[in-house]
Amino acid sequence: MRPDERDSRTIAEAVVSRLRTLREQHPDAQVTTELLRLDEAMVVVRAAIVLPNGGSATGFGTSGAGGHDAVEEAETRALHRTLTVLGYPPAAPPPRATTRDEQPAQEPAAAAVVPDADSAAPVRGPAAPRAAVRTDSTPPATAPVPAKSPATVDDDPPLEDYSWTEFWKWARSLGYGNKQIVEDLIEQSITSLSPAEVRAQLREKTGAP
Repeated sequence: MRPDERDSRTIAEAVVSRLRTLREQHPDAQVTTELLRLDEAMVVVRAAIVLPNGGSATGFGTSGAGGHDAVEEAETRALHRTLTVLGYPPAAPPPRATTRDEQPAQEPAAAAVVPDADSAAPVRGPAAPRAAVRTDSTPPATAPVPAKSPATVDDDPPLEDYSWTEFWKWARSLGYGNKQIVEDLIEQSITSLSPAEVRAQLREKTGAP
C-alpha cells in the first residue's frame, strides 16, 4: 500500500469514528455533502453539518481526478474539516511501531550521532566541514530564506472562508448584520455562493479587510 493510500485510509477511519460520536451525542444532526466540481483536473466537495441546537459548520475537500475513488476522497476530506470546525477534532495517532527491518538503522545509537565540526577536524582536516556546507559565496547573514512550500490540500483556509458561522461573525464585526445587507452590497444573491466567494466580493466592493 502506498503512503498516500495509507494516509487516506487513516483519515477515512477517523471520520467514521467521529461521525459515530456525533450521532451518539446528536442523533438528529443533519449531515450533507454536495459535489461542486468534477472534471479531469479536480474534484471539489462541500460538506455541511447542522446540529439540532442550531450549531452548524461547512467544509470543503479536494482531490485530483486521476483515481476512481477521487470523489470519495474529496468527500472524506470535506467531512474531516467540517467535523474539526464543529468541535470534533481527530484523535492523535498512536505511536508508530518499529519494524524489524528498521532496527539495524537505529543501532548502535552512537552511529546515528553526527559529529560536530571540532570532533570531525582530525579526520577531514580543519576546513573540511565548512567546505562541505558552503557551496556559494553568499555571507551567512544574508543567505536567502527558503521559500515556503506551496500549500497542500490539508492547509486549512481561514474559518470564515468555509464556515458560515464564522463568516457571519466576521461580517457583523464590519456592520453587515444580515443576508439582505450583504446581497445589496455585492448586488447578487448569496444562496449559491460559498463563504469564501462572498468574502472576496465584499472585499472587492467595500474594501473590507
